Amino acid sequence: MIDNQIKDSGLQQSRLDAQRRTLQMASLSQDDYRRILRLLQLLCDASCAWISLLGQHEDTLLEGLDIPHGAPPSLAERVIASEGLFECGSADCDGQLRSHPWCSEHELGWLAAYPLFSPEGHAIGCVAIAANQPRHMDIRHRLAFVDLVSMLETEMQLRFLLSTQAPALRSLMQQPLREQGHLLDASGMDDLLHYSYTRCRLEGRPYALALVELDPLAQQALDVDQTEELQQAAASRLLRTLRAGDLIGSWHQQGLLVLLPGVDAEELYSVGDKLVQSLYDKVDVGLRQLDLSASLGLVGVRQLQPRLSTDTLLTAAQHALQQAVSAGRNRARVQLLS
Repeated sequence: MIDNQIKDSGLQQSRLDAQRRTLQMASLSQDDYRRILRLLQLLCDASCAWISLLGQHEDTLLEGLDIPHGAPPSLAERVIASEGLFECGSADCDGQLRSHPWCSEHELGWLAAYPLFSPEGHAIGCVAIAANQPRHMDIRHRLAFVDLVSMLETEMQLRFLLSTQAPALRSLMQQPLREQGHLLDASGMDDLLHYSYTRCRLEGRPYALALVELDPLAQQALDVDQTEELQQAAASRLLRTLRAGDLIGSWHQQGLLVLLPGVDAEELYSVGDKLVQSLYDKVDVGLRQLDLSASLGLVGVRQLQPRLSTDTLLTAAQHALQQAVSAGRNRARVQLLS
């Protein structure tokens, strides 16, 4: 049970972090939000419409149109759990809604909502509509609702790419300096991961990445400077094997992260073997010559879905890396995600 609580807490934090990034880099203007809500209200014949974001304890209203006073019902968690269109044909049949002031005081008898996903694929809230009289949506209204939420998400995706383009390009321009000891840190790689993953998803290209763990034999009795020198030497070896568009940087605990945008899942097995072979050799660190080897965990996705997050990719790569270590190290293991 404790493990589940930790897992749920981690998921909630990932969603809140994604929500923060979305509001910073992909938020629309008030008029843009209202334009979508106005169309939704008109097409679905609703008396009010609003957008709510997940919060620590209850939803936060992002924007609303013709809504009653006070906080909206906290629906985001329920809507996200439904994994589709949530509809309550009569608030009287739902205890949670029946007791909410919007329904009890303003006689909102019907409500529908759909999950809202960030540009990186995290569920961050919901888009909702309500009306006074109990009813059920027909297929046309359902399709209109889903299409308008999709339009909203697409606009946010474009804003996200525009906002992240400049920092991502600055990081890419540093690539030639990496041979001179300017390996990107984990924070810079995290930014590039979000950017490159989202871009490949929007362009319909496959995506892959690899976690590299230098085997302990090469790290024995090394100080911090020597460990960084070893890490840089390993990155230089990998760069000779990687394509021009691939990205490499440091990761947590003296590891390396390799981003492989556009690499098909079927190619990963041969890519993994090549990377392992490129690292297996002696390397000079200070006045010492060490045996260098590494274990790799690779993960690939053919068709990137909106609900697949970068956290999912990294977790799968970590599992593959653990398999490589358990199998004896100095080898690569691959996980494929559908």
